[in-house]
Amino acid sequence: SAYATSKAALIKLTETLAEETRPYRVPVFSADPGLLPIGLSETALRNQAEPQTAEGRVHAWIRGQLRSGMGNDPTRATGLILDLATGRYDRLSGRHLTPADDLGALLAAIDRGERDDLNTLRLRTLPG
Repeated sequence: SAYATSKAALIKLTETLAEETRPYRVPVFSADPGLLPIGLSETALRNQAEPQTAEGRVHAWIRGQLRSGMGNDPTRATGLILDLATGRYDRLSGRHLTPADDLGALLAAIDRGERDDLNTLRLRTLPG
């Protein structure tokens, strides 16, 4: 519960900061690189903690996730950050992104929303 709550808070902080920095044209993003075979995951791959301990259960879970293909490639995670740094995706400011996100498709959705006026709240009536 603590992890989920802190992640939700980070996402809300990202949204709020993006609104506050918009007048200054400063984009704000949060990025989830996914489970990477570095840091804690690397420790889990090397370490054989006792399976009945909390550390052992976490390490076993991480090893299982990486073996089953649920891990992420550090190159993809780095690519997300480099893409965001180009400025090409600044209109996505305020979003929580992952390497699996299609930044081009997200931009197209913004364009479609603006073109079709989908972000305006108003009463619409049916013809006839």
